[in-house]
Amino acid sequence: MAYREVTMLEVKEVLRLWLTGVRKKRIATQLGLNVKTVRRYLRAAQEHGLITAGSPDQLDDGLLAAVVSTVQPGTGRPHGDRWAACAAQRGVIERYLRADVRLSKIRKLLRRQGVMISSPTLRRFAMGELGWGRAAPTIPLADCGPGEEDPPALGVPGRGPLPPVIPAPARGLTSRRAGRYSAGGGDS
Repeated sequence: MAYREVTMLEVKEVLRLWLTGVRKKRIATQLGLNVKTVRRYLRAAQEHGLITAGSPDQLDDGLLAAVVSTVQPGTGRPHGDRWAACAAQRGVIERYLRADVRLSKIRKLLRRQGVMISSPTLRRFAMGELGWGRAAPTIPLADCGPGEEDPPALGVPGRGPLPPVIPAPARGLTSRRAGRYSAGGGDS
């Protein structure tokens, strides 16, 4: 069976069910988890102060975060030297991105300064740390009350609604000369 990451909601549900007195096997079956996985999360929760006789109110975000970080300590792999080089050049990279310079060009400019960074690392850094490449919302919408419609919100804010769409003239499906297999045209 393949590895599946347990979500925070599932961890919270495991702990909540356990506090209400449901057995570990039943929790595992109900949530589609392995019994050993349920046991591992419960053991971590007990190490952080969760008690069986307690109420579900003791399940707060701090406890959940502590339990998850105990069971899943190494989420992701650590960044290397080239990521540190990107972090050191953050201001330069950010300035180039704001000026709409392509990443390949930024990499060449950094290489001229003696900073060697691979293209994938630079791309991951720009996307992850600087928010580069995130798409803007396609249609800006103005908030209006429930049940209300605000047609100007579909246009550009401050400029009013979009102009009406004028349909193109219809084009005929017939051609000037009759085709080879048509009823009325061509030489016989």
